[in-house]
Amino acid sequence: MKRSLGIVALSLAPLGARADQVTIFAAADNTMYSESVSESNGAGAWIFAGRTNTGDLRRALIRFDLSAIPAGATINDVKLQMRLSKARTGTDTVKIHRANASWGEGTSDATANEGKGAPAAAGDATWGFRFFNTTSWSVLGGDFNAAASASEAIGTSIGVYTWDDPGLTSDVAAWMQSPPSNFGWVVIGDESINQTSRRFDSRNGTVPADAPHIIVNYTPPCDADLNHDGFVNGDDYDLFASFFENGESGADLNHDGFVNGDDYDFFASHFEEGC
Repeated sequence: MKRSLGIVALSLAPLGARADQVTIFAAADNTMYSESVSESNGAGAWIFAGRTNTGDLRRALIRFDLSAIPAGATINDVKLQMRLSKARTGTDTVKIHRANASWGEGTSDATANEGKGAPAAAGDATWGFRFFNTTSWSVLGGDFNAAASASEAIGTSIGVYTWDDPGLTSDVAAWMQSPPSNFGWVVIGDESINQTSRRFDSRNGTVPADAPHIIVNYTPPCDADLNHDGFVNGDDYDLFASFFENGESGADLNHDGFVNGDDYDFFASHFEEGC
């Protein structure tokens, strides 16, 4: 079915804001234990960051599947939230660093309070391995950006803490531009003194809502901005007209596998609204 394109209202203004928000829970998490390259906690209920009373280090890994965010969306703000379930004393800074290499979450499951790791299973991340025991980190303790993407002072009060720094937004925006680079974050506590280790609920905990999660505020891509230049105008009209008249897939805006009047109506509605 074809229609003549009688759309006459041309918008020359930038796209209007149509922000949406989504909460995404961790797709994978794990803990690395500095005292052993063969211990991990892929299936454990908790993840750890900081330094123990005996001087051993703990670093957590978390990764999120961003497929719920539409391709081409503009990332406006990202908050990371994790629930603290145990801490010793004082207040310490916990930093979030962007991971620079892929890593695994295996079936290892530490016992009791999980402060000590379990024997690593195949594919687990450990202090020495990205994937136990076949692929090593380039440096012990993980490959990550030296500069933190976010930091937050974490006390001893049990509950949810929020990291809300621009670096998190930049990381997620970069991952949306290049999904293969999404290796998640490394969570690092104060490693300068003993007794700074913090325990957070993992995605494998007993309460799913307490798992690490990000809250992403984004602006969806505009369906009428076909050339993706940030404006809805005659250039988009001409591009849609060409696609539509030739029955090309670029005009299948409702993604039903057909180019027909439904796509015309879809484009006309969004074009006249300026988005």
